[in-house]
Amino acid sequence: MENFLNSEVGRIQTNPITVSPSTLISKVVSLFRTYNVYEVFTVINGKVYGVTAKNVLSTLNPEAKVLSTAILMPTVTSETKIYNAIELMLKHRLHSLPVFEDEKLIGVVNVSTIVSQVMNLKKTILDYNADDVMSRNLPVIYENDSAAKAKNLIIKNEVDYLPVISSVNKAFHGVLTSINLASTVIPSEGPKLGTRGFEGLKKMNFPVKDLAETNVLM
Repeated sequence: MENFLNSEVGRIQTNPITVSPSTLISKVVSLFRTYNVYEVFTVINGKVYGVTAKNVLSTLNPEAKVLSTAILMPTVTSETKIYNAIELMLKHRLHSLPVFEDEKLIGVVNVSTIVSQVMNLKKTILDYNADDVMSRNLPVIYENDSAAKAKNLIIKNEVDYLPVISSVNKAFHGVLTSINLASTVIPSEGPKLGTRGFEGLKKMNFPVKDLAETNVLM
């Protein structure tokens, strides 16, 4: 594990999902779903900006453009140590970081790639209990709570996941992601306003239980 964490980001970097500053947020939501990513990137005046799923939920405007929604992103180089990249992702609550060199976006390092690499270190993984690596004090939402409440929790706590709990017996129902929520209320490129229509977009007063992903690792 230590050898892996001390290796360079260039070992595991992949191709970034990029957009232009004029790309519509509806297109960004479509990219979130297609590539299962929580951030897309663009380069403006020699700096890397990104749109996150949390940004989209804050905006909730399918006609907004990347330029008006994007935020300045922390970056790494291909020589950055993996453990430093992890620290940056944790600090900024991101799933991925752009690899930026000579004013060019040359790659991305993301959580899923790091996790898959770590999972290959089976002997090291067996030394850990869930209690060693789990998040604590994570906000939760009940299955009959509104999507508006879920949106507010995601934005306030800067998280992309909410455990969904049964309103009856407090049992685990599933996980609501910021991507699922954004995809429900923002159209993925097209004339229709999401699967809930304009009223759903404005009020988000429908329950979250049907949006939760139930096929998750336990």
